[in-house]
Amino acid sequence: MLTKLIAAIASLGFAALIAAPAAAQIDRSPGAMVGHWTGVIAENGDIPQYTLSVHINLDRDGDPVGKVEYDAFPCAGVWTDARRQGERWTLQETITEDVDRCAVHVVITIEQQSANSLEVSLQPVGNDGSPSTGMLQRR
Repeated sequence: MLTKLIAAIASLGFAALIAAPAAAQIDRSPGAMVGHWTGVIAENGDIPQYTLSVHINLDRDGDPVGKVEYDAFPCAGVWTDARRQGERWTLQETITEDVDRCAVHVVITIEQQSANSLEVSLQPVGNDGSPSTGMLQRR
């Protein structure tokens, strides 16, 4: 009897190990990005780092859109025109408030790293340099 119990417990443990990777998969659906995100962006040049805050929602088509703020400059704008590219999203950032303080048009690339973190890169249109990058955390 004890042998059968040990075998049953061992098989359950093995089954849990096999099922564990499926539970760790990241939900990369647009809805998983809905919420408020904040993080530090690293940039080469005059301003080495700054904070980006964005509130992401879904548009009528179910694609991500956002309202973004850069407190250090300050300026604010929107993320629109989302395009999925594999596991990444590319959006167009347009600064709508204090346009003289920030790059007016930036290509944003987002990849969800976990339920609570997004990896982002920002490439101003017309700038061939390295993109600014950072990790945003859900707030």
